[in-house]
Parts: sequence; C-alpha cells; structure tokens
Amino acid sequence: MIIGPVFNFIMLNLNYKLGPFLLDKLSAPGLLMTGAWTLLQIIVIFFYTNLNKFNKKENETSDEQTGLLASDNHAQSYDTIQVVDNSQTGPFVLRFYNEYIRDEVIAVYCSTFTVFFMQTVLETMLTPFTRDYFNWSDIQNSILYGLAGLEIMIVFLLLSFLSKKIKDRNLLMIGIIGNLLTLIFLIVYLPMAEPSKGNIEQYLLFIIPVFGNVFSLPFIVLASISLLSKITSVDSQGLTQGIRRTVVGLACILGPNWGGVFYKQWYIMIGTLILLLTMSLIMSLISFKKLVARPITSRLNLN
Repeated sequence: MIIGPVFNFIMLNLNYKLGPFLLDKLSAPGLLMTGAWTLLQIIVIFFYTNLNKFNKKENETSDEQTGLLASDNHAQSYDTIQVVDNSQTGPFVLRFYNEYIRDEVIAVYCSTFTVFFMQTVLETMLTPFTRDYFNWSDIQNSILYGLAGLEIMIVFLLLSFLSKKIKDRNLLMIGIIGNLLTLIFLIVYLPMAEPSKGNIEQYLLFIIPVFGNVFSLPFIVLASISLLSKITSVDSQGLTQGIRRTVVGLACILGPNWGGVFYKQWYIMIGTLILLLTMSLIMSLISFKKLVARPITSRLNLN
C-alpha cells in the first residue's frame, strides 16, 4: 500500500522499448506485477509445506479422552469417550447448513462483502474525481494512496493493542458505524462539489471523509477474520476462510464496475453503499450476542 505508490513515482518517466514492446508508465506496472507474481509462484512451489499431515496427527491424539469407569482388585477397565465435531457428521448439505446458515455467520460475511465492495467503489471513483474536480495528476494521487496505505498500517498496529482489550464484535461495530458516517458525509458533499483548483476547503471536505473511511476499514477486516475463526468449528476453518476469500473476490470484481458505471451519479453510487452498510449494521446488531466464540459443549457431541 505504500511501496505501490512509490513505484508509481519511479515509473512515471519510463519510455523504453523491450523488443517490440513499449515500456512506459502504463505498461511498466504490468511488467512489475508479472515479475512479482512469478517470484511468488517459485517461492510457493519450492518452499511451501502443507501442514495438514502434522495437524491430522495432532488431532488424532487430542480427539480421544480416556476415562476411568470401573476398577476391581485385579484389573481396571477403561472406556474411550470419542469427541465428535458436528461439522464432520451427517450429509454435507446438512453439515454446511448447520455450520454456515446461521445469523452470526451470514452477518460477518455480509459485512466483509460490504466493506470490500465499498472500498473498491471509492478507489475506482477517486482518481477520476480528483482529476475532474481538483485537476490532480498521477503524482498527487500517488501521494494520496501512499498516505492512505500508511494510515492503514498505523491502524493495524493500533488494533494489535486494542484487540486485546476490546471484543471483536465491538471492533466490528466501530468499523461499520465509522464507515457509515463517512458515507453519509460524502452523499451530502459530493452532489454539491464543484471543480476547483487549489481550493483548500474543497480538498479538506473530500480528503477528511476519505481518510476517515480508510481508518475504519481495518476494524471490519480484522474483526471479521477473527470472528469467523471463533463462530465456526475448528475442522471447517479452511472452508470458512475459503468462502470469505470468495466473498472478498466477488466484492472486488463488482465494486469497480459499480463505481465506474455510476460515477457522478452520487445518490445511486453512495446511496447503495449506505444501504448495504445499514443492512450489515442491522444484521450485526440482531446477532450481536452470538458474535462470540462458541462454547466447546455447543459444538461437540459426546457419544
């Protein structure tokens, strides 16, 4: 989030040819990302280790508890109590329904989709907005994105301390309410905004809610990941986080399309975000008491 905008400065004046290919500020980011992803694939192929084998052995030793049932003068007899996770019994459809079709799980997934959808919509409209209304170039936008990335890193560091004192569900509520307030401000300001170059007041009216929105973002991201790991069973964590990544991916695909199609139609674009956030807030409030780690007795069935 910080290095990306810095590289943008480096590539602004590029104008070279690699064989038949032109390497300029538009094509250089693609080449850079190709190299980065290629390096990542090499690292994954040669250095990534699947830990499932180790986890399976550990689970096998921890899933059985031996209790003393009877004894006599010559021998003792033991019976094994098998701890069975409900997520691993019954048909897959039933297990999936019991695990994920619950108020608290849907509320967290809805909040996750909304925050990433909102963020990609705002990122999509930010660059053309600053160009049309403030006459900003690539340099000013890179500085803005770099500062936003720095702010997110600072907030995540802050959350590393706050998360020890504040419950995840409270962090989630803080993030949703914070984003909701910034969107309400934007839906009031944007329709009244006029193109102006060098107007400090106009800059502040736009930048303050943008940075307020960025400040609230990590609260939802961190809380949603933590909550999903606590309100779903241990053995389904892979599927749980996989569904979350699918939700995030879907939001990141739909967000830019929504932001591009309804650019300058502020009441539709921002109004939809407010509606989604309000729905997430209501769902989170309804399931607020359930947004805690599920007791072991509620997840396990002793035979």
